Amino acid sequence: MSTINLNDAKALTKNWREVNQSITVNGHQANEIFPNAYKIDFSDLQAIMSTPGVGGMRIYFGYTDTNPSPDPTGNTFPMRVVLVATDSNGNDILHTTEPCGAFDFSIPCPCSCDINSPLTT
Repeated sequence: MSTINLNDAKALTKNWREVNQSITVNGHQANEIFPNAYKIDFSDLQAIMSTPGVGGMRIYFGYTDTNPSPDPTGNTFPMRVVLVATDSNGNDILHTTEPCGAFDFSIPCPCSCDINSPLTT
């Protein structure tokens, strides 16, 4: 298991928030496009872990649009994460039939942040 200590986690997430607030993408503040985190429910992880032959998981980044811009309501972000089970050799486990094995169960933060977490303040 690759864990880090709390101070390193706080520094990494603080650095991300600062960078995310300091740049623009397609004329928009990056923090309106790129969330600070994603919440993934345990039941969704269990679905990936129950894939036959699973040895790991890969997280892909994606956009809902080829020209990302913020949601005017502020309720969603165009950046998404796609989770895929991998085999013990690191190969994606995908199927040509549905369901294909790619999961999009991500809930972005700040929409779903833990406001009391030391990683969000």
